Amino acid sequence: MPTDGADFRTNKICFGKAYSYAREGADGVVVAGAVMAGVERYIKFCGGAPAFVVVVDTLVTACRTGFGGERLLQALDEVQSKFADSPLTRDVASAAEVIGLEAIAGIRNLSRQDAAELILTRLGERPCDGMLDYVVRRRTGDFGAGREDIASYKSMLQRTPEARDLAARMLNGSPKGLPARAAKAAPVAHTADGLNEEL
Repeated sequence: MPTDGADFRTNKICFGKAYSYAREGADGVVVAGAVMAGVERYIKFCGGAPAFVVVVDTLVTACRTGFGGERLLQALDEVQSKFADSPLTRDVASAAEVIGLEAIAGIRNLSRQDAAELILTRLGERPCDGMLDYVVRRRTGDFGAGREDIASYKSMLQRTPEARDLAARMLNGSPKGLPARAAKAAPVAHTADGLNEEL
């Protein structure tokens, strides 16, 4: 994933809203939600993450069977070789490696949904880290306060509705690793009865 200086255009397209919210001092969960929405845009910008579901399943299997960290790393290396053409494969596998080693050490089982959320929120941590200088320059004026804000955003990533929704849609996405379309809200009936039901 691009860091702040590496690809300004990509950051602006994918995470610009999160930067704006952070500059305005929006609630941390609002900024975190915008970051997760940006992760979805970034996945689409990169043409998808075709290794995502395979990595999630590898991670879940490793945690449930307890086949050890070495086998997990070997399985993730195989996935990276198989999906080497996608620029996101390395990022997804690296996230799964950290999550998997922690889960195995803690003897923690992960569901597919949990694993997917953890991988995606791990991807969201890098754009958060990239915001630090921006938040210090544009809002806090203090490096310590800026770091506290960034830590707050990162701690809230997995709790956002955007993270849960994106994880579910990635697990049901296309073979290219693009998320399934978001469910549309039911249209409001513009009749007296329909409007009363909405109230």
